[in-house]
Amino acid sequence: MQRLSFIHISDLHLDNFSSVKKEENSLAVRLHESPYEALQNLLILCEKCKPQFIVFTGDLYQHGILSLKARLYLTKFFNSLAEQNIPFYYVKGNHDHIGQNDTFFEQFPLVFVYKDTWSSFTFPPHVQEGEKYIKLYGYSHNTRKENKNIVHDLALLPSFIRKNILNSFNQEELTLQNSSIIQEAIEQENKILFSIGLLHATVKQKGVDSEKVKNTDKHIMSLCSDEDLKKFPIDYWALGHIHEHNILSQKPYICYAGAMQATRMGETGEKGAILVTVENLDEKEKQEIHTQFYALSPLESYDIVLKLSEEESFMDLNEVQDFLTQSFQTAIAGISKNPYCVDLVIRLIIDGQHPLYEKISSEEFLSDFCEQLSNTTAQPRIFVKKIVSWLRPCFDFALAYKREDILGEVFRVLEQLRQDPVLFESILTSLESEFKIKKEYELGFFQNSEMRSENQIKRYQQSLLRACENKIVNILEPK
Repeated sequence: MQRLSFIHISDLHLDNFSSVKKEENSLAVRLHESPYEALQNLLILCEKCKPQFIVFTGDLYQHGILSLKARLYLTKFFNSLAEQNIPFYYVKGNHDHIGQNDTFFEQFPLVFVYKDTWSSFTFPPHVQEGEKYIKLYGYSHNTRKENKNIVHDLALLPSFIRKNILNSFNQEELTLQNSSIIQEAIEQENKILFSIGLLHATVKQKGVDSEKVKNTDKHIMSLCSDEDLKKFPIDYWALGHIHEHNILSQKPYICYAGAMQATRMGETGEKGAILVTVENLDEKEKQEIHTQFYALSPLESYDIVLKLSEEESFMDLNEVQDFLTQSFQTAIAGISKNPYCVDLVIRLIIDGQHPLYEKISSEEFLSDFCEQLSNTTAQPRIFVKKIVSWLRPCFDFALAYKREDILGEVFRVLEQLRQDPVLFESILTSLESEFKIKKEYELGFFQNSEMRSENQIKRYQQSLLRACENKIVNILEPK
């Protein structure tokens, strides 16, 4: 076996969106169907690239119990993999955790589900006497919220205890040892061509503050560090839970595959699978790992910013709409072409400064513009989920803080709030209590949880401050 080839995928979240009738909401239908279509696209990729096996690193489905539709679809999927003789190695994450005791996967002989303790499988699944093999270690979550650093427990696996014992001897001492146990250990280690670790967790990199990680990932799972992973003789760490594809290290290889399909509005761009190839497999010192991303997602989400400058002159709002439409079409044309993508979900932002900013920012204009864009017959099909106006009046905001009049004083107070989020939050809490004002967070249409991340709260506060500045300028310096 000179060359190894496998696919790393993660976080499909089947049934993340409830099934609805098409006449009720065509976008909701596409959100529900797209993860199933991504699975079908994976089968096409397997036929093209001929991987030897697949590793899946958690959250295959969203909820505790697999739906009937998911069971039927996965049965067809796993049978198709069996026809291609492709094993499927699967650690469960926090959504599809093993504590739900679902025996569905036991019926498939080439689907290997890990336990809620560190365990291992091999490729080939059934190793012949004297045959060299690939070792795959993994750990499945057994609860919705796994808080401990589960990587530390990997050291308790017999194979790693054996490896540590061998490492405690130098080569001369090993030669002198006549112990059959040590000789057997050496033989076992020499049979392992390549080691893979499957893990569903939040992994922070060296030098990155834990608070920053928490602000990025509001659902921290089994928080550990890349240094923890590097302590073990694993050649490729296949990671899940974080939905963005990211390579944390190349020695050893530590890689998040990212989600196969976006699960919320903030997950923009292409989603898919990682094809991993290992060259010179038989020679440990000469092994080379290469990864290639393949887009599989039939539905993609993007934020598009359209800029308006005060130099742009318009006779009326119809001309504004024509200008923005042309800018939108140019932006859509610049999006990379994923051959599987049939739907684009867009959050549109209109930014800049313009004399007509109030009229352009009105609910009536934005609603009409959104409807016009959504009615286009372009391919891929376009869903404009939301239009947000960040337009501002034509005013030098940078100099406002230096002014000695009342406008400058108000701007300095707003800047103090911008720099002190704790003070700002206390004022908002007071307003909520005294005036029964309900905060409206921009959570996006993909958000199912009631938890607000630090980034979401910060965006809300910044938007509120910007709106206050705009209103102050209109009142104190109307044009």
